Amino acid sequence: MRGNIFVSCQHTDVILWYDLDTMEEKALPLTLQLDSSKHPYYPSTFYQFGYPHGGRMPLESRQEGARGIIAITTNDGSRKLWSANEDISGIMVIDILTGLAENFLIVECPISMYHWKLEDGGDDRIYVGSSTTHSQKNPKPSAYVSAFNYNTMEVEDVYSIPEWHHPTGIFVNENILYVAEQQIGAVFGIDIITGESKGQVIKTEDLPHTHTDAAHAGVLEGMMATPC
Repeated sequence: MRGNIFVSCQHTDVILWYDLDTMEEKALPLTLQLDSSKHPYYPSTFYQFGYPHGGRMPLESRQEGARGIIAITTNDGSRKLWSANEDISGIMVIDILTGLAENFLIVECPISMYHWKLEDGGDDRIYVGSSTTHSQKNPKPSAYVSAFNYNTMEVEDVYSIPEWHHPTGIFVNENILYVAEQQIGAVFGIDIITGESKGQVIKTEDLPHTHTDAAHAGVLEGMMATPC
């Protein structure tokens, strides 16, 4: 399979890209090449949030920054990279051909994303998990997942369960949205048609503990489904 592999680096707020076949570094996209002589971009940078630092960000300047990324093809055939950024509470929509940021979607503390593709029997929407862990201004009492139409870039549905705080993993199967909740350490389910909560489908007590505090059981980070 030919293409690119994109790497999201949270604390340095940068997205890198590599050739998928050779894993070799790729040249800066055209947008960054135009001012690369003025700024110390890290090798193979695709997009840099904030000021470029050459990949050597001081510890006191660490960010919660760049989190989940999704690559999609829009109705007009163009390829876009959606990048969730927790610090700026938004999703940057970047054109993969040019590296140019074309749109910015305001989303409170987005950390995780999942594209439920048509070929997987899905609704072709992008699901974005918003955290309350680092937010001081979240208007909702719990974390939530927004379902975006990526062509109109509008939110079509929002899902939430009171127990959610830090939804690090997301996938959808047969109209059930599954969310890996890091703070509680459990996987929850919710029906995206009826909104009915399925509760903990993988329970806290069934996961390995890395802390004596059960609230951090397993420290769930990612989740995916496969056909085999």
